[in-house]
Amino acid sequence: MTSLFTSPDAWAGGVYEISMEYRLLGSAIAAFKELWACPSLEGCFDDREREPRDQKKLSPDSVSPENKIYGVATLPNLKKVPCLSLLFDFNGASKWLQFFLPVSSLASAYLVGAFPFGDWSPDLKWQKEINAWLVDIGAHVFQKVPFEIALVGFEVELTDGSREKIQREGVPEERFDGLLLPGAAGLQFYPQTTPLFKIGQGRSPKNN
Repeated sequence: MTSLFTSPDAWAGGVYEISMEYRLLGSAIAAFKELWACPSLEGCFDDREREPRDQKKLSPDSVSPENKIYGVATLPNLKKVPCLSLLFDFNGASKWLQFFLPVSSLASAYLVGAFPFGDWSPDLKWQKEINAWLVDIGAHVFQKVPFEIALVGFEVELTDGSREKIQREGVPEERFDGLLLPGAAGLQFYPQTTPLFKIGQGRSPKNN
């Protein structure tokens, strides 16, 4: 049988994610429930040391979204990979609902190369496909529980995401993370334009 949660590199290599900002904790919790109602996700599970088939699937109502909650994602190419969510209270001002795909598991479904290191282009086929898939998940959640802003990319910088700043200064031309912004015409996605790591600049990966 295929191992998902217990494969040696299942949770390694950093994470590719969508993170959605809410002002109210109640809204973020409601969004968590909508997230796990997405047709392409199977969850919730609370133990990443056991395969999904070896544990009971839990209702989103029965778990705390502020703990790491695990699941199985069916990607656009129909490959299945482990995933997880976490509700993060950022200094009390914002609540971020984060949904993660481990990069090493993505590498079992797509040719991601040395990402996020090495050569990068905004036209990477796998990244465009995963971006679109994550945007669809964001749109699913937004339809029931609208968010302020969502960030898409590799270990996104939550402190860089501010709807007020973007409304004041406009969408930046140089973007390490994709931006999913609500507007009068609905959600608009602005993809990454800049590689995460350049010689002498760029940000360092975080440990999740």
